[in-house]
Amino acid sequence: MIKKIKKIILVLLILSALATYLTISGGMARFDAFIYALIYRDSHALFNFYYVLTYLGSEYSLTIIAILALALHKAKGGISKTIAATIIISAAINNLIKIIVMRPRPDIHRLIKITGYSFPSGHSMNNMAFVTAALLLFTKYCKDKTIVFYAWVLGALYVFGIGASRVYLGVHYASDVLCGFLLGLLIAFTIYYIREKLQPKI
Repeated sequence: MIKKIKKIILVLLILSALATYLTISGGMARFDAFIYALIYRDSHALFNFYYVLTYLGSEYSLTIIAILALALHKAKGGISKTIAATIIISAAINNLIKIIVMRPRPDIHRLIKITGYSFPSGHSMNNMAFVTAALLLFTKYCKDKTIVFYAWVLGALYVFGIGASRVYLGVHYASDVLCGFLLGLLIAFTIYYIREKLQPKI
């Protein structure tokens, strides 16, 4: 398992670097336009749905989860500390990249007010990191493979829904979301790998 994780990290590192380069160089413009056209529909119900999703995945929600995780520091195998560390590190790296890249947010079709830079999507990156970390730990300790499978499916639907909400609401380009997903995965798998190397028997 640990060897597979190491290979996954390498692949994610390459994909993240490639996607970041293409985004910064302007090579993802057609992809951005295609995904927006695919997702957007003028619908009050869809707006409400995506607005709720984007709120659930906000930094405030993740901050509460991180604080609760730290409060439950005696959980088996340091699970809570791993989850809290993943959220905190992901948020810190996300903010750092935004300051370095300084990509402006989309200036058309924006449905909600928001400030700050666009790349990478913090909602997408941080929630992907959090959910992936939680699922990796759940997979390790849950013996029922059917439950594990459905947990991953639900986790994927939730995270992709949050990513879609950022594009639908006009506050991110699809490439921001894609890079956020890849970086979130990279962080989660890297932290899990380090955790397993430090305490493999827990």
